[in-house]
Amino acid sequence: MVEYRQPKSRPVVLRGVTYNVAVGCGTLYVTVNEDSDGSVYEIFLKLGKSGSCVSSMCEGLCRMVTFSFRLGAHPDDVIKQLRGIRCPTTGKGDHQYFSCVDAVSKVLKSHVESKLKSK
Repeated sequence: MVEYRQPKSRPVVLRGVTYNVAVGCGTLYVTVNEDSDGSVYEIFLKLGKSGSCVSSMCEGLCRMVTFSFRLGAHPDDVIKQLRGIRCPTTGKGDHQYFSCVDAVSKVLKSHVESKLKSK
């Protein structure tokens, strides 16, 4: 019989940081929350209007990425899965993103690297 891991329960309080990223579709807000150990625990994304197709895709992505973290996935593994996914619209300004998903991977990478540097 296959044994499946159960995700960690969500604590009542988590601390996090919100990044705003210019992508082809507008401004993507990426919130990265951490547990009491400082491990990435969940993400939230905001792009577009509530109820829109892009908003629902962001919600689905958040749920699956958060579920992965709650099951113990390493951020580097999640980043590798998301990095490089492309869509027709690209980022603007100094940072070029292949898609909103690619932008999430780069924000997570930057977040994790900045935590490592501060230790």
